[in-house]
Amino acid sequence: MKQHKELVQQLLDWGAYRANIIPVESIEFEPSFRKLCESNACGMYGKSWMCPPASGRWTS
Repeated sequence: MKQHKELVQQLLDWGAYRANIIPVESIEFEPSFRKLCESNACGMYGKSWMCPPASGRWTS
């Protein structure tokens, strides 16, 4: 828990307006957003590690 508080404080010190730690399980993914990714709507499909297919399989 102390590490979480230190990480949040470091982010705030670096200029973050707000910061917090949340469990990944609490993040809700929007399936329609994934479809935009798969259709290469922004032109980055397969070109960024944050984009599919490198980002892995999303489940909802």
